[in-house]
Amino acid sequence: SEQAELSTPRATEGTTVESTSDPTGEILAVRFSARGKVFDGNALEQAILEASDGDIAMSEIQAHFQNEFEVPKEDFLEAIKRLWTLRLISLD
Repeated sequence: SEQAELSTPRATEGTTVESTSDPTGEILAVRFSARGKVFDGNALEQAILEASDGDIAMSEIQAHFQNEFEVPKEDFLEAIKRLWTLRLISLD
């Protein structure tokens, strides 16, 4: 929705990210820890979470991922939705 695109995602207080990569830097596994729970994630979700500082509009973050990494909008929105569903980000 337009409302969502104008919102500024912010990583939930206390959320931590751990990732494992192979020697070439390819990310193999991503784990989020929040509220005493651990969730498996992926590299896109990790990158979005790290970009979610509460200062950048979602539409700007999405444009950046689309331009820099050619991330399709559907993939981006799916990742945002999952982070939000797991309460790893809030949308202000």
